[in-house]
Amino acid sequence: MERRKTQAALCAQAIRVILKKEFPGIKFEVHSSNFSMGDSVDVKYIDGPPTKTVEAHIGKFQYGHFDGMTDMYEHTNCRDDIPQTKYLMVSRNLSDETRKRWTDEIRTRYGYPADQDVNFMMKGNGAYFSIANLLWREYQNRDTRSRPHPCSKCQHVQWDLTLMADDSSLCDHCAFLFRQAEKAKEPKKTCKKCKKELGETYRIDTPNDTGSLYYCPECYQEVKKPILSIVR
Repeated sequence: MERRKTQAALCAQAIRVILKKEFPGIKFEVHSSNFSMGDSVDVKYIDGPPTKTVEAHIGKFQYGHFDGMTDMYEHTNCRDDIPQTKYLMVSRNLSDETRKRWTDEIRTRYGYPADQDVNFMMKGNGAYFSIANLLWREYQNRDTRSRPHPCSKCQHVQWDLTLMADDSSLCDHCAFLFRQAEKAKEPKKTCKKCKKELGETYRIDTPNDTGSLYYCPECYQEVKKPILSIVR
């Protein structure tokens, strides 16, 4: 008698085909499970793309999601053209080599001592963080296969560069300077009443649909009551 595969097993089989095509060289472990009132497929792998990238390719195989607000499972993605599962879970683990490389980068960037325990909490920017916290927070969306790239302007090497309209890639500092320069080119705002050029401090009012009116703090106090009467 021919053995018949469950829906979850068929789903896992289809997922393996897609992962092998989209992420060659990455070894994925795909297992299906069946239980009372449902089934699931677990996808696990070491290093490689972030989980959100993998989920973008195989998320269609989950036919819904659990809504904690209503305590119910919502069937929001049911399809008849592919096998689907109730729960699709994707998890990535880091190899010892990748974990050490990223941990050393965090130690250098934030000034953690070389012998500091990864779970020790240190204060920074008004909050307490450990190396383990930062490793999860800053690297969960990073592809382990990627490498830092030089800035198109200053050649400073950085992991995440800002892609500009002219296809150049700038580091955080150069991107900030570029935005400041573009902001300086914008026409200066002037007070609606005294016509004085406004600095960083000004007030905005929208008494009608004609657009925003800009006032210096002094003139704003004088025109505040008439504007409010117009709004009413």
